[in-house]
Amino acid sequence: MTTRDWPDYNAPVGAVDLSPINDLGELLARLGIPAGVDRRGQAVGWYAFDGSYRGFIKSTSTEINDWVRLNTLYAEVAPTCLELSLSAVSSSFAIIHRDFPGYYGARVGVETGLLWPNQGVLVYIFSSIGSPTLPLTGAIRIDTTLHTVSYLSAAEGWVALSPVSGGALTVETWYPAKLVIDAATGRYVRFSLGANVWEFNALMGASSFDEQIWRVTLDVRNQTPAIHKLYCGYVALTVNEP
Repeated sequence: MTTRDWPDYNAPVGAVDLSPINDLGELLARLGIPAGVDRRGQAVGWYAFDGSYRGFIKSTSTEINDWVRLNTLYAEVAPTCLELSLSAVSSSFAIIHRDFPGYYGARVGVETGLLWPNQGVLVYIFSSIGSPTLPLTGAIRIDTTLHTVSYLSAAEGWVALSPVSGGALTVETWYPAKLVIDAATGRYVRFSLGANVWEFNALMGASSFDEQIWRVTLDVRNQTPAIHKLYCGYVALTVNEP
C-alpha cells in the first residue's frame, strides 16, 4: 500500500446519528410486516418462518397426518409459515419449542401469530424460565371449540379468563397472541389474543429446569377425531415489559 492509499484521518466527516428501535411494532412496520403485534416491551428476538424453522425442535404423535412443516397457504408475515398438522385421532398432537440460554430480566414476553382453519383443537402456549431458585412455567390454553382462554394456576389448575370479545373466536383469522410473565415474582402479568387483553396476577406453576434457560413452546392437540391444522406465522421475544 502506498501512502496515497492511506485514509486521510484529518479529513472531516459528517456525524452519523444511530438510535435503537425499542418499539417492536415500529420495527416490523419498517420491514413491511402487517400490523397487529403488541408494541410494549423491547424486542430481543424475532423469528419468522421464512423458508426455515431452524433452531426450533419439533415432536408429533405417530399417525400418518402428524407433521410440522413449512407452508405457503396462509403465509402473511413471510413467504412461508409453519404448519402443525394433526391426524383424525383424538390423541394426535404436534409441538415445537426452542430454548434461549441466559437470563433475560424480570418481565418477559413471548408473542406468536396463530391461525386455525377449523375449530376442534386445543392450542397451548408455554413460557418456561429455568433457574436454581425459582423455576417456573406460564401456560395458556386456547379452546377453539368452546371459544375460551385459560391460564394454568399453581393453586387451582386451569382457570378460565373472561369471555373473548364478541363471544367467539373465528377460523381462518390471524391472531397475535402474547404472554407476559414476571420471572422475579413467579406471577403472570397479562395475556392478549387479538383485541382481547387480560391482566391477572396469578402464581405460575413450577418448571423442571434447574439452569438459566427460557423455553418457548407451542403445543396443539386434537379435540375431535378429524384432521386439523394450526398455522404459526412468527415468534417474537420481548424484555422490560411494563
